[in-house]
Amino acid sequence: MSRELAHIVGDGVTRIDGAFDKVLWRLHDPRFPLRLLPPYAGASEAAASSFLNYVRENHPNWLPQTA
Repeated sequence: MSRELAHIVGDGVTRIDGAFDKVLWRLHDPRFPLRLLPPYAGASEAAASSFLNYVRENHPNWLPQTA
């Protein structure tokens, strides 16, 4: 699972752990912000959506009922 998260969110760019943490929190609350303060790069909306789709398809029991 962490390999898929790094692949989908990373985009070949080195990111701090907080960028990945925010994507995981986004699975539980779609309003959760992905933005990080400069000079750090957060995940994009597209990456967060891609990861959500990956989890829905491969690990649906890991999601809250509202995701």
